[in-house]
Amino acid sequence: MTDFDDFHNRIPKRLIAATFAASLLFDLIPFPAALSFWLPEMTALSLLYWGLNRPQSVGLFTAFACGLFLDTGIALPLGQHALAYVLMVFFMQKYQRRIILQSYAFQAVAVFIALTGSQLTLLIIRLISEHRLIGLSGLLAPVVGALAWPMLNKLMLAVLNLHRRRR
Repeated sequence: MTDFDDFHNRIPKRLIAATFAASLLFDLIPFPAALSFWLPEMTALSLLYWGLNRPQSVGLFTAFACGLFLDTGIALPLGQHALAYVLMVFFMQKYQRRIILQSYAFQAVAVFIALTGSQLTLLIIRLISEHRLIGLSGLLAPVVGALAWPMLNKLMLAVLNLHRRRR
């Protein structure tokens, strides 16, 4: 077991739950429509981060539950985000060992692919259920999410180090 694995294995589940609560609350903030296309879903980024770094605690059930909470919070039919998040986390956890050992740039590409897959899933579901194409401008959010991935990693490591020092 490496120091990295040991560091992430000592993270309490309440800290993981707090990051999900904060990211869900951030996703429920009603931003203007012009800005909302650029913002990545923080819940999706949190799922990707914990799915890569703590796959034994955050998996498909957590992704499904977060998707249901988000669908309920933004008044969408239940299951849209749940399906998208489950597929996204499945992809990331399938290749977790390969992705986690790479640089932040490689991880950002994997995050871009996962977020794009999630957005395409939501786009297809909305096309089928509402019979209209929402637009491809929603695919800008994965680019921003991938660019924010290195900063998110650094931020989470700082929070984890702070938590570790307080103990």
